[in-house]
Amino acid sequence: MRDHRQDEVRDPKQARSQKRVDSILKATKKLILSKGWAAVSMSDIATEADITISSIYQYFPNRSAIIEALLARYLDQGRENFHELFPSKPKDFEDLSNRILQLLDAYYQLYRSEPVLRDIWTGMASEKAIKDLDADDTRFYVDNIYDLSKHLFLPESRDEVKNAIHILISFAGPAVAIAVSQSIERGSRTINLTKAMLAAAFNSVLLPLAIKEVASSKR
Repeated sequence: MRDHRQDEVRDPKQARSQKRVDSILKATKKLILSKGWAAVSMSDIATEADITISSIYQYFPNRSAIIEALLARYLDQGRENFHELFPSKPKDFEDLSNRILQLLDAYYQLYRSEPVLRDIWTGMASEKAIKDLDADDTRFYVDNIYDLSKHLFLPESRDEVKNAIHILISFAGPAVAIAVSQSIERGSRTINLTKAMLAAAFNSVLLPLAIKEVASSKR
Protein backbone atom coordinates (compact mmCIF):
# COMPACT_ATOMS: atom_id res chain seq x y z
CA MET A 1 0.00 0.00 0.00
CA ARG A 2 2.79 2.43 0.78
CA ASP A 3 4.29 2.16 -2.71
CA HIS A 4 0.89 2.69 -4.30
CA ARG A 5 0.31 5.89 -2.30
CA GLN A 6 3.78 7.13 -3.24
CA ASP A 7 2.96 6.64 -6.91
CA GLU A 8 -0.28 8.56 -6.50
CA VAL A 9 1.62 11.48 -4.99
CA ARG A 10 4.53 11.34 -7.44
CA ASP A 11 2.52 11.36 -10.66
CA PRO A 12 0.88 14.77 -10.19
CA LYS A 13 4.26 16.27 -9.28
CA GLN A 14 5.80 14.82 -12.41
CA ALA A 15 2.90 16.11 -14.48
CA ARG A 16 3.28 19.60 -13.01
CA SER A 17 7.03 19.54 -13.62
CA GLN A 18 6.53 18.50 -17.23
CA LYS A 19 3.94 21.23 -17.70
CA ARG A 20 6.38 23.78 -16.28
CA VAL A 21 9.17 22.61 -18.61
CA ASP A 22 6.77 22.73 -21.56
CA SER A 23 5.83 26.29 -20.62
CA ILE A 24 9.49 27.34 -20.43
CA LEU A 25 10.30 25.82 -23.82
CA LYS A 26 7.20 27.29 -25.45
CA ALA A 27 8.10 30.74 -24.13
CA THR A 28 11.68 30.38 -25.32
CA LYS A 29 10.56 29.37 -28.79
CA LYS A 30 8.25 32.38 -29.04
CA LEU A 31 10.98 34.77 -27.91
CA ILE A 32 13.59 33.36 -30.30
CA LEU A 33 11.19 33.83 -33.21
CA SER A 34 10.39 37.42 -32.21
CA LYS A 35 13.80 38.63 -30.95
CA GLY A 36 16.46 36.19 -32.08
CA TRP A 37 18.20 33.83 -29.67
CA ALA A 38 21.01 36.28 -28.80
CA ALA A 39 18.53 38.82 -27.41
CA VAL A 40 16.63 36.37 -25.23
CA SER A 41 17.42 36.52 -21.50
CA MET A 42 16.38 34.33 -18.59
CA SER A 43 14.29 37.26 -17.36
CA ASP A 44 12.50 37.42 -20.72
CA ILE A 45 11.74 33.71 -20.56
CA ALA A 46 10.43 33.96 -17.00
CA THR A 47 8.15 36.84 -17.94
CA GLU A 48 6.85 35.14 -21.07
CA ALA A 49 6.27 31.85 -19.23
CA ASP A 50 4.70 33.70 -16.29
CA ILE A 51 6.98 32.05 -13.73
CA THR A 52 9.84 33.24 -11.55
CA ILE A 53 13.46 33.01 -12.60
CA SER A 54 14.14 30.86 -9.55
CA SER A 55 11.57 28.38 -10.84
CA ILE A 56 13.37 28.18 -14.18
CA TYR A 57 16.63 27.42 -12.39
CA GLN A 58 14.99 24.38 -10.83
CA TYR A 59 14.96 22.84 -14.32
CA PHE A 60 17.70 24.57 -16.31
CA PRO A 61 21.08 25.97 -15.17
CA ASN A 62 21.21 28.64 -17.87
CA ARG A 63 19.69 29.95 -21.08
CA SER A 64 21.80 27.72 -23.31
CA ALA A 65 20.48 24.62 -21.55
CA ILE A 66 16.92 25.72 -22.32
CA ILE A 67 17.69 26.20 -26.00
CA GLU A 68 19.48 22.84 -26.11
CA ALA A 69 16.40 21.17 -24.60
CA LEU A 70 14.20 22.88 -27.18
CA LEU A 71 16.44 21.66 -30.00
CA ALA A 72 16.56 18.15 -28.54
CA ARG A 73 12.76 17.94 -28.79
CA TYR A 74 12.89 18.67 -32.49
CA LEU A 75 15.66 16.15 -32.99
CA ASP A 76 13.48 13.59 -31.25
CA GLN A 77 10.70 14.41 -33.69
CA GLY A 78 13.09 13.79 -36.55
CA ARG A 79 13.95 10.39 -35.10
CA GLU A 80 10.27 9.54 -34.89
CA ASN A 81 10.05 10.31 -38.60
CA PHE A 82 12.96 7.95 -39.16
CA HIS A 83 11.25 5.08 -37.34
CA GLU A 84 8.09 5.63 -39.39
CA LEU A 85 10.07 5.40 -42.62
CA PHE A 86 12.28 2.53 -41.45
CA PRO A 87 9.92 0.19 -39.55
CA SER A 88 11.82 -2.76 -41.04
CA LYS A 89 14.84 -3.58 -43.17
CA PRO A 90 14.76 -2.33 -46.78
CA LYS A 91 13.97 -5.23 -49.09
CA ASP A 92 16.39 -4.11 -51.81
CA PHE A 93 18.68 -1.28 -52.89
CA GLU A 94 15.89 0.73 -54.51
CA ASP A 95 13.82 0.51 -51.32
CA LEU A 96 16.77 1.80 -49.29
CA SER A 97 17.35 4.69 -51.69
CA ASN A 98 13.68 5.68 -51.71
CA ARG A 99 13.40 5.64 -47.93
CA ILE A 100 16.46 7.85 -47.49
CA LEU A 101 15.10 10.36 -50.00
CA GLN A 102 11.77 10.35 -48.16
CA LEU A 103 13.67 10.94 -44.94
CA LEU A 104 15.29 13.99 -46.53
CA ASP A 105 11.83 15.29 -47.46
CA ALA A 106 10.58 14.79 -43.88
CA TYR A 107 13.68 16.50 -42.48
CA TYR A 108 13.15 19.47 -44.79
CA GLN A 109 9.45 19.76 -43.95
CA LEU A 110 10.24 19.73 -40.22
CA TYR A 111 12.72 22.59 -40.60
CA ARG A 112 10.45 24.48 -42.98
CA SER A 113 7.52 24.25 -40.55
CA GLU A 114 9.64 25.22 -37.52
CA PRO A 115 11.71 28.33 -38.39
CA VAL A 116 13.01 28.45 -34.82
CA LEU A 117 15.27 25.54 -35.75
CA ARG A 118 17.05 27.63 -38.35
CA ASP A 119 17.54 30.43 -35.83
CA ILE A 120 19.01 28.04 -33.27
CA TRP A 121 21.43 26.42 -35.71
CA THR A 122 22.47 29.77 -37.19
CA GLY A 123 23.05 31.44 -33.84
CA MET A 124 24.49 28.57 -31.81
CA ALA A 125 26.21 26.29 -34.32
CA SER A 126 29.62 27.03 -32.81
CA GLU A 127 28.64 26.09 -29.24
CA LYS A 128 30.00 22.75 -28.07
CA ALA A 129 26.70 21.46 -26.68
CA ILE A 130 24.96 22.12 -29.99
CA LYS A 131 27.81 20.48 -31.89
CA ASP A 132 27.52 17.46 -29.61
CA LEU A 133 23.76 17.22 -30.19
CA ASP A 134 24.32 17.46 -33.93
CA ALA A 135 27.05 14.79 -33.85
CA ASP A 136 24.85 12.46 -31.78
CA ASP A 137 21.96 13.00 -34.19
CA THR A 138 24.11 12.25 -37.23
CA ARG A 139 25.46 9.13 -35.50
CA PHE A 140 21.89 7.96 -34.83
CA TYR A 141 20.98 8.10 -38.52
CA VAL A 142 24.23 6.59 -39.75
CA ASP A 143 24.19 3.70 -37.27
CA ASN A 144 20.53 2.87 -37.80
CA ILE A 145 20.55 3.13 -41.59
CA TYR A 146 23.66 1.00 -41.70
CA ASP A 147 22.31 -1.63 -39.31
CA LEU A 148 19.04 -1.91 -41.26
CA SER A 149 20.65 -2.05 -44.68
CA LYS A 150 23.96 -3.89 -44.27
CA HIS A 151 22.35 -7.13 -45.48
CA LEU A 152 22.21 -5.54 -48.95
CA PHE A 153 25.98 -5.16 -49.21
CA LEU A 154 29.01 -7.37 -49.57
CA PRO A 155 30.41 -8.22 -46.11
CA GLU A 156 33.91 -7.13 -47.09
CA SER A 157 32.58 -3.71 -48.17
CA ARG A 158 30.54 -2.84 -45.10
CA ASP A 159 33.09 -0.48 -43.52
CA GLU A 160 33.16 1.47 -46.78
CA VAL A 161 29.36 1.39 -46.90
CA LYS A 162 29.04 2.88 -43.42
CA ASN A 163 31.55 5.59 -44.25
CA ALA A 164 29.63 6.44 -47.43
CA ILE A 165 26.35 6.63 -45.53
CA HIS A 166 28.00 8.96 -43.03
CA ILE A 167 29.17 11.27 -45.82
CA LEU A 168 25.75 11.29 -47.50
CA ILE A 169 23.91 12.04 -44.25
CA SER A 170 26.38 14.82 -43.44
CA PHE A 171 25.83 16.29 -46.89
CA ALA A 172 22.05 16.42 -46.44
CA GLY A 173 22.07 18.70 -43.38
CA PRO A 174 23.73 21.75 -44.98
CA ALA A 175 21.57 21.30 -48.08
CA VAL A 176 18.43 21.50 -45.95
CA ALA A 177 19.84 24.58 -44.19
CA ILE A 178 20.23 26.27 -47.58
CA ALA A 179 16.73 25.25 -48.68
CA VAL A 180 14.94 26.57 -45.59
CA SER A 181 16.70 29.93 -45.95
CA GLN A 182 15.13 30.32 -49.39
CA SER A 183 11.57 30.95 -50.54
CA ILE A 184 9.26 27.94 -50.53
CA GLU A 185 9.45 27.61 -54.32
CA ARG A 186 13.22 27.91 -54.52
CA GLY A 187 13.68 25.76 -51.42
CA SER A 188 11.68 22.97 -53.07
CA ARG A 189 13.92 23.15 -56.12
CA THR A 190 16.97 22.98 -53.87
CA ILE A 191 15.66 19.87 -52.13
CA ASN A 192 14.83 18.23 -55.46
CA LEU A 193 18.37 18.97 -56.65
CA THR A 194 19.75 17.53 -53.40
CA LYS A 195 17.69 14.36 -53.89
CA ALA A 196 19.00 14.01 -57.44
CA MET A 197 22.58 14.38 -56.21
CA LEU A 198 22.01 11.84 -53.44
CA ALA A 199 20.43 9.37 -55.87
CA ALA A 200 23.44 9.74 -58.16
CA ALA A 201 25.76 9.14 -55.22
CA PHE A 202 23.80 6.01 -54.23
CA ASN A 203 24.21 4.59 -57.72
CA SER A 204 27.87 5.52 -58.18
CA VAL A 205 29.18 4.80 -54.69
CA LEU A 206 26.89 2.39 -52.86
CA LEU A 207 25.45 0.29 -55.68
CA PRO A 208 28.84 -1.18 -56.67
CA LEU A 209 29.20 -2.38 -53.08
CA ALA A 210 25.85 -4.18 -53.07
CA ILE A 211 25.55 -7.95 -53.23
CA LYS A 212 25.50 -9.33 -56.77
CA GLU A 213 21.77 -10.04 -56.93
CA VAL A 214 20.86 -6.48 -55.88
CA ALA A 215 23.48 -4.83 -58.07
CA SER A 216 22.64 -6.83 -61.20
CA SER A 217 18.92 -6.07 -60.87
CA LYS A 218 19.55 -2.31 -60.83
CA ARG A 219 22.08 -2.05 -63.69
